[in-house]
Amino acid sequence: MAIALQIIIMMIITCFLIHSAYTIGRALIPPMVTRLRRIRSRRYYFNKDIARSLDRSMEERFGIARVISDSVPAPEPIWINYK
Repeated sequence: MAIALQIIIMMIITCFLIHSAYTIGRALIPPMVTRLRRIRSRRYYFNKDIARSLDRSMEERFGIARVISDSVPAPEPIWINYK
């Protein structure tokens, strides 16, 4: 009887811990995805601005237009399925 009671208590504790980890994970994943998307987007636009300024300086100095800005790749989308 005591062993069965211990097993039941251990199962309850295990279920509680699993549920807590799942809840914490669900709370943390969406903000992290949003943060990663913002970082990648900022990096993309920052690089694009640098490329545009280089284009302008190349055009002013050498008469060369559209050198780099078309070659700056777009950031890859982050696909994470969470529900």
